[in-house]
Amino acid sequence: MRSLTIDKVGVSLIFALLCITINSNAADKVCAFKLSSCPESFGGDTIYVPKNVTQISPEFFVCEPEFTIEEVTETGNPPSIMFIIDHSTSMTNGGGGSSEPMDSGGVRFKVTSALLDSIYKIYPDAEVGLTIFEKYLWINAEDNPNYASLPESYYETYPISANQDVFKTQGYIPLLKLDSTVQGGKKGIDVLKDMLEVKHAVIGSVDFESAVPVYEPKWLPDLNGGTNINVAFDATNYAMQKASYPKENQFVIFLSDGVPTVNWPRNGDDFRKGTGMPTTFTVYFNHDNSVPEAIRNMTSNIQKNAYSSSNELSWYYGMEASYDSLLNKLMTSALNPIMTVIKQKPTQLKINGIKYTDYREADSIFFINGGLKLNDSITKFNMEISYRVRKDTTSAAYDSIVNTSFTVNRTDTKAKSDGIDIVDCRDTTYFSVSVNAVDPVAQEENTESGLIEIRRVNQDYGDLTVYFEVSGTATKNADYASILYDSIVFTKGVSVQSVEIKPYKDVVKEKDETVIITLLSSKKNHNIRYVISGPDSAVVMIKDTKLQDTTNIAVLINPFSTIIPITTQLKEVLAQGIISNNVFGNLKEIVDAYKAEYGTFVYIETTIPLKTVGIGEAGLPSYGKGLLYDAIGNLIKKLDVCEIDTNKGIYGVLWDGTNKKHRKVGGGVYLLTASLFNKEEPGNPPVKMSYKIGVRD
Repeated sequence: MRSLTIDKVGVSLIFALLCITINSNAADKVCAFKLSSCPESFGGDTIYVPKNVTQISPEFFVCEPEFTIEEVTETGNPPSIMFIIDHSTSMTNGGGGSSEPMDSGGVRFKVTSALLDSIYKIYPDAEVGLTIFEKYLWINAEDNPNYASLPESYYETYPISANQDVFKTQGYIPLLKLDSTVQGGKKGIDVLKDMLEVKHAVIGSVDFESAVPVYEPKWLPDLNGGTNINVAFDATNYAMQKASYPKENQFVIFLSDGVPTVNWPRNGDDFRKGTGMPTTFTVYFNHDNSVPEAIRNMTSNIQKNAYSSSNELSWYYGMEASYDSLLNKLMTSALNPIMTVIKQKPTQLKINGIKYTDYREADSIFFINGGLKLNDSITKFNMEISYRVRKDTTSAAYDSIVNTSFTVNRTDTKAKSDGIDIVDCRDTTYFSVSVNAVDPVAQEENTESGLIEIRRVNQDYGDLTVYFEVSGTATKNADYASILYDSIVFTKGVSVQSVEIKPYKDVVKEKDETVIITLLSSKKNHNIRYVISGPDSAVVMIKDTKLQDTTNIAVLINPFSTIIPITTQLKEVLAQGIISNNVFGNLKEIVDAYKAEYGTFVYIETTIPLKTVGIGEAGLPSYGKGLLYDAIGNLIKKLDVCEIDTNKGIYGVLWDGTNKKHRKVGGGVYLLTASLFNKEEPGNPPVKMSYKIGVRD
């Protein structure tokens, strides 16, 4: 056991060091770029990037074969795709209240329209239909919605509507071949895109400005106010019954933000069974990116419902409504699987003669560890992508290779090229650092310190913060004193920082202990402006003094109670004459008398003028709080710091050897952390002291 005297100047210095404000010079940024368009689209072109872009991102985007191989496009089977779009009130005006709408920008309509263009480019004869729903289906099959070229025949009525008194003609757009010509000279793709066109309007009592369909059905009264997934899925099933292409090529893309609130034509959550549904890709709009259990169950059931061999491709995803994120997610995770039902994924990427095979299908990227470095000005890339392809569901697979090349020009005189994104910007690295234990041994005997040095180069470049973690078997402020935190600051011109490991001497018999400092090459939410060029860790060994373990701290057993506070017990013992003492109420004398017979107490000597912070459980003034931990860091008990000797300013933590459940603890080493409150510096945090306590069984 040790007693500790804390110098107020030293304490102030420690807190001052911990509160230093760092003002480092801002460093230049270097960035990477990645492709957002197919590499083939840059064939023979020059890609212009800013001068501070020094590499291509490790995530090298590639397209599926249908974007690159004409022979496959011409002979493959097209898909049948139904889009289901939720148009309930929560999408446009937050459900009629003051909550934020899930898609006030109408991105679900805009992205669907954009996807039609991509599908049309690959499969002009693909079939696509559209189901929009609220409480009922959104389209009125009797409408000719402001388009002279859209006669009633382009809509179909949901059959069960005949049983509804109000909306007998609620309908949907059935599967239309995109390149087919309809009455009025329009193509199927144009009919669908017209229905997806949006306008801005003020919605609801809170005046949300939202993008809503230009088309409005005649039956607006009583249409709003519900989310009816079942009616949408039923209508979609009816549409798929007329599909021209096999079930393996039938797909649903479902965009929604709610679970059913309407029990028609089936129980509200019946859709989760996934009965009769083709492969379904679901995007669930939510501000926290979560997906409800009903949607997860529905997807799992669709994957296993045996509708087709491609049903296992079904998935769900939660996101906030954003045009770019929704388009990217549907392109990579829905359209790519739809197109690759009959065409296989890329197998190998070769750039400038180097092969890469880590293809990640979910994102359509080859991962290139470290990225591709760029020259100072011009860098040429020759690229070869190998695909494993088959023309249809029955033909044998074969290999196909696509070749392309492009040049990257780093310049600040031209605008950044389209089809790329600037990513992964970070500070440039000017510094290199290392750590070394120049005095790796500390001794409890005579409190001889160990010493660790952290070094850096290019000290004239400015300030630098180096981050590290402290580990080892020794405990800070119990086994050693140090200003160690989790970082250290080098000011301009300083190349070496020394960290002293000064051991505390105690009488608890222990093994030798270690203090380890490990430099960090990364730290969350911090810019690392250095590289580790030498040793990244250093160890100081604290040698024990090997004193005999004679400590037996205040372990009170029979006849003392483990429930009555210790000070109350001592006063009762004194009153009964078990311990003779002439001055009743002087706790120091009571403790001294008890100590001679039973054991010892933990003393805290301090020159700090302490203030009373409350009344302890024994009714005595409390000047601080003590927390007692076992060897693995579990909190054993909370204790009061009481004054033991009024004349000398000696304080103590009175512990009866039990845990917070009043059960006697086992033998071993315990750590006591005491927090004392300084009445002369009331605004500062409490002064903390740590002690080791040995307990015998």
